[in-house]
Amino acid sequence: MKEKLKKINLSEITPILKVSLIGVVVSILLVLLFAFVLKFVDLSSGTISLIDQIIKVLSILVAIVVLNKQDGNGLLVKSLITGAIYSVITFIVFSILNGGINFSVAILTDIIFSALVGGVCAILLNIIKKK
Repeated sequence: MKEKLKKINLSEITPILKVSLIGVVVSILLVLLFAFVLKFVDLSSGTISLIDQIIKVLSILVAIVVLNKQDGNGLLVKSLITGAIYSVITFIVFSILNGGINFSVAILTDIIFSALVGGVCAILLNIIKKK
């Protein structure tokens, strides 16, 4: 049925930060694996962008699955927040790796996209859990 939106206490932020960091680690590992594959395969920039988005979605999915195993209560709200925090952390980490931070509107759209991905993952997990 409908999942009620509830307020999140500060004690609930720690697990959200932990699973967001798990998602970031998954992203880093997948990006390294993809970079290795790119040494042997020549792909168009459009294909690379698509695979980058797939890596992002898979990383957020892993984070949401871990979050769901820890505590499934209020999963939708926590997943939206997890997606957004994941996006901010990955932006900071990859900016540091690139040697500089460049703010743009694309960052805001990425945060919104990641939050929505987190929400969709929570909804899908809820549907799967009911079956």
